[in-house]
Amino acid sequence: MQIANNNTVARIAAVVAGLGLVAMSFATFTPAVKAQTADDLQAQITALLAQIAALQGGSTTATASVTFTRDLTIGSTGADVTALQNWLIAKGHTIPAGATGYFGTQTQAALAAYQAANGIAPAAGYFGPITRAKVNATAGTGTGTGTGTGTGSNDLKGGEASLGDVEFRDGEEDEVEEGGTAQVAELEFDVDDADINIDRLDLSFELTSDGTDEDEPWEAFDTITLLNEDGDELASEDVSDEDDWLDEDGPIYTFRFTNLDYVVREGDTAVIIVEVEAQDGVLDDASDTWVLSVENNGVRGTDGEGIQQYTDSGSDDISFDLVEEGADDELKVRSSTEDPDSTTLQVDDRRSDWYTIFAFDLEADEDGGDIELDSASLELTTVGADVNEVVNDLELVIDGTTIDDWAYGTPNGGNTTASTTFDIDGDVTVDAGDRVTVEVRAQFKATGGNFDGDGTETIRVRALNGAFEGEGADDLSSTGSATGDTHTLQASGITVDNMDKDEFSAKSTSVQSAADYGEFEVTVAITAFEEDAFISSTSSAFTYQIEDSTGAATSTGTRSATVSSDASIENGFYRIDEGDTEEFTFKVTLTPAAGGYDYRLQLLTIVFNDEADYATTQNWTATPANEYETGFTFIAN
Repeated sequence: MQIANNNTVARIAAVVAGLGLVAMSFATFTPAVKAQTADDLQAQITALLAQIAALQGGSTTATASVTFTRDLTIGSTGADVTALQNWLIAKGHTIPAGATGYFGTQTQAALAAYQAANGIAPAAGYFGPITRAKVNATAGTGTGTGTGTGTGSNDLKGGEASLGDVEFRDGEEDEVEEGGTAQVAELEFDVDDADINIDRLDLSFELTSDGTDEDEPWEAFDTITLLNEDGDELASEDVSDEDDWLDEDGPIYTFRFTNLDYVVREGDTAVIIVEVEAQDGVLDDASDTWVLSVENNGVRGTDGEGIQQYTDSGSDDISFDLVEEGADDELKVRSSTEDPDSTTLQVDDRRSDWYTIFAFDLEADEDGGDIELDSASLELTTVGADVNEVVNDLELVIDGTTIDDWAYGTPNGGNTTASTTFDIDGDVTVDAGDRVTVEVRAQFKATGGNFDGDGTETIRVRALNGAFEGEGADDLSSTGSATGDTHTLQASGITVDNMDKDEFSAKSTSVQSAADYGEFEVTVAITAFEEDAFISSTSSAFTYQIEDSTGAATSTGTRSATVSSDASIENGFYRIDEGDTEEFTFKVTLTPAAGGYDYRLQLLTIVFNDEADYATTQNWTATPANEYETGFTFIAN
C-alpha cells in the first residue's frame, strides 16, 4: 500500500509540475486570459498539494488545537484560516481544495454546513463571534493562531472580560525631530473578570499648530510602532500612504492597527507604548504640535467567551511636538494630573468663590538654561453667555506664585471665545530641567441679566502653542498645548458624580437565541446644593440612549428601565436634602431586534425639581457625555 501511495504521489507531483509550466506559459504568452486561467490552475495545484499531504499521512499545516481570535470571511488568509479548515475537515465537512490558508467559497460552504448542523443562525458561512465561541469551546486550547507579533499565547481563561480605568498619558518624550523617532504616548487599562487578546487599536491624530505645508499625518510621519511594557514590538506600520488611513477629510485622522495578538491576563494591566518616526524635511517653521487620542471603541479585544470587548473613552488627549532637526525647544506646555475633571461650579447673586478651572504643566529643557517668563495668553470659551458676562476675575498660580495682572485680548470667533493675556514680567523663572504646575483660577460674576446660572452656561480653558513668552539664552515661545475639561455654572440644583465609573456595568446573556438580552447599569452620586432636590422614583427622570458599536444612537429592540435609591420618597419622588448626597442606580434591559452586535448605554440627562409637587422641572446634562456611558457588551440574539 505504501508503494502504491508513493507512486500516486509521484504522479500527482508530476502533474503539479506540468500545471506549473502551463501556468508559466500563460503568464508569458497569453496575458489577455492570464487572470482567470492562472486562478483556475492555482486552485488545481492547491487541491493536488492537499492530496499529496493526505496521501503522505499528514497535512500542509499543523492540526494542533487552537483558540480562534478574529472574524474570518471570504478573502481572509493566514494560519488561523488553515487551522479552521483543518478543523472543519476533521469534523467531516468537505473542502475539496484542502487546508489552503485561503477562505474561499469552499470554506464558506463547509462552515455553513457546520453552522446548520449545530443550530447556529444564520448559517451563512461567516466565522464571527457566535461561531467562534462555539468552535473554541469544542476545539480546546493550544498553540494559538494569532497573525500579529505579540505573545502568541491564546489560551484565554475565564468568561466575559471587562476593560476599565483607561489612561492615555505622555510618553518618555514630548517631541520628535524631523527624521527621528520618539516614544510619545502610553495607553494603559485594566483587564478584569477574564483574559483577553487585544487585537485592534485606533490612534487619532490632529494638527493644532501648523508649520508645514500640509496638515495630514501621512505627510509628517513614516512609521508608527506599538510596544508592550517590556519593549517588545506588538506592531509596526508604514503610515506614509494616505490610503492606509481610515479617514482622509480631517481635521482628525485615524490609523488602525489590527492583528496585534497581545494577550493580557485577568487582573493585569495592559500597557501599549506609541512610538512615532517622523519624515525628513517636513517643517516650514520651528515646530508643529500634534494631538494624539484614543477614541471610544479605540481598543478591541476578544475574551475567553469569544466576545469582543472595547475600551471606553475615559482617556485624555496628549500632545507632542514635531521639531526641526537639532532644534532646542526650551519651554513646553504639557498636560497635568492636577487638571480638575468636569464639574458643576456654584454661582449665585453675588460674586462667586475662586475656583481652579484648569491646570497644566510647564517644562524647561534640561539641556537649555533657566527661563524667565514674560507673559502668558490663554483661550477661554463659554457656552450660553459671553466670556465677559460670566468671568469677573482671573489669576494664574505658577509654581506657587500668583499672577493677577491680566486683560482680555481680541475675541476669537465671537465673544464666547476670547483670549486673555497675563503680564508675568519676569516674576516667575522656570529652572532648566524643572516641570512646574500652572493653575488657572476664576471668580464668576453674580447671576442675573444675561448670566442666569441655570446650568446651561459652561466654561473651558486652553493653553495653545506659543501660549508663553520668555527669555533664556534667546527670546522664546512655548511649544505644545493642553485643554481643560468643560465646567458647568449653576446657582442651585444638583451635581452628579460618575464615581469614576466604578459602578457602571454592561453584560449580556449568551445562549445564542432570541431570548438573549443585555443589562446596563449606571450608579451615580447626586448632591443637592442651595436647595432640596426631588427626582421621580420612576425611570422617567433619567433620559438615555442605546448606542451601537459605531457610537451612534439606535432605537433597536425592546427595552425596559428602572431606577432605585436609598433616598427617602415623598409624593412619589426621591428627596435629597440640601447638602446631602444620595446614590442612584439606573438600569436598562435591552432585547435587540437584531442580534450579533455590540451595545452600550449612555446617560444623557436627569430631570429634577426643588419642590415635591414637581410643578416645574430642571435638567442636569451629562458633561462630557462620554464620562456617563457604560462599556460595550455583545448581544448574540
